[in-house]
Amino acid sequence: MPLDAINEAVYAVTPKKLGDRECWSEWAKSIGQVAERLTTRIKTLIDNSPPLSEDFARFLKGLQDTLNPAVSRDDVVEMLAQHILTLPVFQALFADTGFLASNAVGQALQTIRRPARHGGRGQRNRGADRVL
Repeated sequence: MPLDAINEAVYAVTPKKLGDRECWSEWAKSIGQVAERLTTRIKTLIDNSPPLSEDFARFLKGLQDTLNPAVSRDDVVEMLAQHILTLPVFQALFADTGFLASNAVGQALQTIRRPARHGGRGQRNRGADRVL
């Protein structure tokens, strides 16, 4: 299937699955700034929570061991931010397919996202709840 055909198919299903195109157009305009703030927030959480820092280091090492030894801390923070920001889109598009439940990468990212929402093991972090 040509790339243009895929693009048209996704564009056609967007209003059905995700709602108003105008809303998503506005979302797309601001997502870069949101991503920057979220990346900063994730780094701050990791730097200020020893338990979360340990979880993150273990997650990073796992990615380096299984995917690519050159994956950096910043790469993984950015990946986590992208996961958090795109999760609602994937949930809407693939809600009834089982894709989310069987996606190994998404599941792995969720394992590091959960402790980040709590500022580390057992600690509730209210500020992180809004973005994580």
